[in-house]
Amino acid sequence: MDINKVLISESDNAILYLVPEHSLIWIEFKDTDLLDEENYKKASLGVLDLVKQKGIKKMLFNTLKLKAVLSVDLQRWIAENVNKDLLQLLDKVAVVEPQNPITHLSLQQYIEESLRYGTRAKEAIFQDLEHALKWLLTD
Repeated sequence: MDINKVLISESDNAILYLVPEHSLIWIEFKDTDLLDEENYKKASLGVLDLVKQKGIKKMLFNTLKLKAVLSVDLQRWIAENVNKDLLQLLDKVAVVEPQNPITHLSLQQYIEESLRYGTRAKEAIFQDLEHALKWLLTD
């Protein structure tokens, strides 16, 4: 599947792409077991701003390689300060599950925490990138 990704930013933990022709924001987490919480908060607020500015309707959250664990405090902060609004703006959100079992549990808690505030977005969880993209790009 050939997708034209535009690099928006890159940090120690993730790469952020925009796919304008599909109104898609793509967050690709790197193979890291350390997560700077303040940088993660700042980046998450930046994603929310970008979605608002560009009218983005779809998000790919690829955590396949991620090994870091999100603290409960960080999960709550993101849910309250970012995802509460973000999940009202998006139509579809695809999450590619991490391979690391502990990160997987942390991600499940993170999703549950975020969904407490409700969502209008359709959400789906995948084990691989190919299926996640196919689902996101099908209207």
